[in-house]
Formats: sequence, C-alpha cells, structure tokens
Amino acid sequence: MARNNTGLEHENERRNGLKRDLKTSQLTMIAMGCAIGTGLFLGSGFTLRRG
Repeated sequence: MARNNTGLEHENERRNGLKRDLKTSQLTMIAMGCAIGTGLFLGSGFTLRRG
C-alpha cells in the first residue's frame, strides 16, 4: 500500500528553505520555447495539409 507523503515533503521543503520561484531569464526562455514550438506545430500542420 502506497503512503501519501505530500505533507511530509512540504514540511521538509519549508524546513530546508527551498523556494518555488522563477527568474526573469527562465520565464523568457520558456516563452521563447513556446513560441518556437507553436511555429513548428503550425508549420508542420500546414505542410501536412498541402501534402
């Protein structure tokens, strides 16, 4: 039987001082990756439609 450790994990994170935040540069890279991925997705769909 699997144990649910979510409460314990959150307590350990709080005790160790871990933070869940993103820097501006990380958000910028995520946004660029999304834009490139969208372009590839739409481009391949257009190519498949023509073929």
